[in-house]
Amino acid sequence: MLRLKVAASLLTILVASSAWARDTMQLCVAAAEPQPGVAHTLTVEIARTPEERRRGLMDRESLAAQQGMLFVFANDRPANSGFWMYRTLIPLDIAYLNAAGTIVAIRNMTPCPAGSSNCPTYEPGTKYRYALEVNGGYFAARGIAAGGSVWGSGQAGCASPPDPAAKRLLSEQQAP
Repeated sequence: MLRLKVAASLLTILVASSAWARDTMQLCVAAAEPQPGVAHTLTVEIARTPEERRRGLMDRESLAAQQGMLFVFANDRPANSGFWMYRTLIPLDIAYLNAAGTIVAIRNMTPCPAGSSNCPTYEPGTKYRYALEVNGGYFAARGIAAGGSVWGSGQAGCASPPDPAAKRLLSEQQAP
């Protein structure tokens, strides 16, 4: 199995709405056995601080098709440390990633409106370092499951597996 690891450099740009402005970066997402040209490109906002992670994608009415949010943690999170959808208005998929950028679990999450007293928690069942939220159905539509990989697009883009210089991207994303 070709094991893709994490990659390249951080792109700092602003998203369209200044109220939601955060650092963003380009990520590549591929199935466990990717072929050149089969990786998918995402532009993700980066949630590094506790406040950014707490707010996540709350109160958003939409998320562009090729966008998402990458949650960055300083250390591995335990298997029972999951995410919930309180005040999240759109269905999302979440991929839990290990420190190398390998997808270790994917969960489909349904909206849970404000005022609801029973929002479920979506636990990965295994430890993880990063979490990647995208529109609901994104991973299934692309045949991406546990064992797939996420890396930074870097100079080469997503047309080919990352080169050795590109294997630092996720590890360069540090939580405070």
